[in-house]
Amino acid sequence: MRRSPLTIVFICILLCSTYTMPLFAGEICSPDTLIHTKQHIEQQGWKEYFKDDEITVYNRTTPDSEIREVLATAKFPIHSKAIFNTLSDYPQYIEFMPYVEESNIIKQKENSTILFQQLSFPWPISDRYFFIELTSITGNNESYNISWRLASETNSSQLGKGIALKTDNGYWKLCPIGTDNSTYIEYFIHTDPGGALPVWIINQANSQAVPDVLRALYKRVMETTNNSNQ
Repeated sequence: MRRSPLTIVFICILLCSTYTMPLFAGEICSPDTLIHTKQHIEQQGWKEYFKDDEITVYNRTTPDSEIREVLATAKFPIHSKAIFNTLSDYPQYIEFMPYVEESNIIKQKENSTILFQQLSFPWPISDRYFFIELTSITGNNESYNISWRLASETNSSQLGKGIALKTDNGYWKLCPIGTDNSTYIEYFIHTDPGGALPVWIINQANSQAVPDVLRALYKRVMETTNNSNQ
């Protein structure tokens, strides 16, 4: 499938993303919680930007940036642990995340990981690279959080090509729903990809790329789960 230039731009932003705490860190989700979550999201100034049967994307402005924050929510009929295992297998991103050319662990200690990623894009989008520090947390009832921000020190000699990101922070939140092995997902990003991309392009591209990445995640988890059951 051929992606539009706007989709390519925003997948760069998405994979390359400022960080707030998850909305309901450590809580198990239920249908009542999901309703409350939507209300809570809207009360925090988020505006619905895109919606289909599985995914809802919100965005909102911030006083200190022209680039809007983006929050996506979804429900997958997959156990939270399977999704977490896929998201936390960082070197495997090259196999399913769009445009990820390299994804190398530089340093790992307990729940903290320093990761280098190189993104490759077709002309006219310049390649991007970054070092991020990821922290994973396992909560009650098999809920999970993975948060990240640009790494301040890496002690790595690895060099990237293209443009280094100016800001890259965000989180994934996974929360099991009831007893049917479904998972409620939150994905938050707010990033400055650097370079000369116009702000309007960055903001306009949001609705196209966020669902694409969530669908890529879903497809990967399903493939991995099916292969492990064979």
